[in-house]
Amino acid sequence: MTERDTARGHGISRQLDPGTLRALAHPMRVQILSLLTVEGPATSAGLADRLHVLSGSTSWHLSKLAEHGLIEEIPDRGTRRERWWRATAPGWSVDAARYLSDPSTSRETTNLLAATISEQLRRAQQFLAEDWDTRWRQSWILESSQPLRLDPEALAAMRDELRDVLARYLDRPSSTPEAETVLVQIQGFPVRHGEPA
Repeated sequence: MTERDTARGHGISRQLDPGTLRALAHPMRVQILSLLTVEGPATSAGLADRLHVLSGSTSWHLSKLAEHGLIEEIPDRGTRRERWWRATAPGWSVDAARYLSDPSTSRETTNLLAATISEQLRRAQQFLAEDWDTRWRQSWILESSQPLRLDPEALAAMRDELRDVLARYLDRPSSTPEAETVLVQIQGFPVRHGEPA
């Protein structure tokens, strides 16, 4: 989600500063925040089951996310032993160009973006492994265009057009009984020819 979405009334996206960027720049924290954002509130034990790790590990990562305001405890839910957590914003954004060019934040920014791409891939693979109705299998999106010749301005213009399309669907969500939460993941980046894979 971007600041342009905020202006359209889709909630306030959390703009990461260097502190919150460092707090989130860990694969498990990206997964935890993704689960809380997409699937809703959860406990440390519930997250541990989903991630196949010990609850002590998820508890520690939850405390780090909470320390930086990315998640919060739900005070009127759960018990002293079983605390429920939720995301504090419907999404986050980061000034990647700025932080990648700054030596003090470039490593954390790279780690955060790599963990985010891995989480997106994990979600797509999860969909492939699940049992979905034929109509969902026919309507899902997996597109890879032929290589485009674009300059940075043209790529930015395409990004903005795609964001506008997404915003239109945010403005008119489906209300039919078969409606599900749908994640849309978009990537577009330049490729150097002859570089080792």
